[in-house]
This record gives sequence, C-alpha cells and structure tokens, in this order.
Amino acid sequence: MIGRVADKWTMLILEVLAEGGELRFTRISERVEGISQKMLTQTLRQMERDGLLTRTIYPVVPPRVEYKLTKLGLTLGGAFCGVWVWASENLKRVEQARRDFDERATTPQGWTQGPPTGSSVSVRGPRPTSRPRTVAGKISKASR
Repeated sequence: MIGRVADKWTMLILEVLAEGGELRFTRISERVEGISQKMLTQTLRQMERDGLLTRTIYPVVPPRVEYKLTKLGLTLGGAFCGVWVWASENLKRVEQARRDFDERATTPQGWTQGPPTGSSVSVRGPRPTSRPRTVAGKISKASR
C-alpha cells in the first residue's frame, strides 16, 4: 500500500490537485513535468480506485472531465507534507553527502589524495581467502 500511494507520480499529482483544486486532465499534465499521457491516465485511474480522487464527467461536447482530491486524498497529502518539508530543508545536505560518498567510492580505501607517501599498500589488495561468493546458489566466476 505504501509503495502504491508514495510513488513519484501519485505524490506529484497529489500536490498539483491540492494546490489547484478541481483540474482537467490537460491542466494536470501541464503541471506534472515529465509525465506521459499514458502514465498520467494510469495514475489517475489508480488514485480514483484507491479513493484518493474523484473524476467528474460533464455531459457537454466535447466532454469535460475534471479531477478533485477526496477527503482521503487530502489526508494523504497532509501525511506526506512532513516528508516534503524535510526533503526541501535537507536537499543540499543530501546532495553533499552523495558527492562525498561518490568521491570516496572512486578512490582506493577512501583516500582523497591517493595512497600515503612511502606506502607499499597494493591498490588491488590480496586475493580473498574466504569461501567463494555465490550467486543464486552457484559459484560466481569472480570467486573461482
């Protein structure tokens, strides 16, 4: 259930409808950057099925269809509001942590300036003497 309601598109559509009120399909697609028509249709249908929004069809030519959050949808938006606030407040710190991690991951044993002067440490290191790693119950080629 959490994976379903907390996916990227559902969260973005929740935000758009919370801010915009009742909106037509085209207006939602304009405000949710990067979503395809197919994905928007699928997500709106699933959200309607989950009781997060209502779809109103007006009998005019051409047909007018509008989407609006239900009380349940509004409560979900409120529940995730704290996560959005946290993400917004901590984005720069998370990005810096990712850069730091990536930098450490590209250097042997986390060295930022290369191996210490006079070090005889091998970058490749000794061959492991532990038992072979397995992949799906089979000995991997890397461990032979």
